Amino acid sequence: MDCGGGCENCSACWLGGGSPWDIYQDYIDGKREIKEINEEYMERYRKGRNII
Repeated sequence: MDCGGGCENCSACWLGGGSPWDIYQDYIDGKREIKEINEEYMERYRKGRNII
């Protein structure tokens, strides 16, 4: 699935993340670190499964 955002297959769309611009908006705005955002995203993606 392609979100049409020209992100060169970042996989955010088909993993349920949506637009990478939306995912990282808090980082862009200086509110959160990338590490925090990535950890939160991965927890939602894992949904309690044992995925590294």
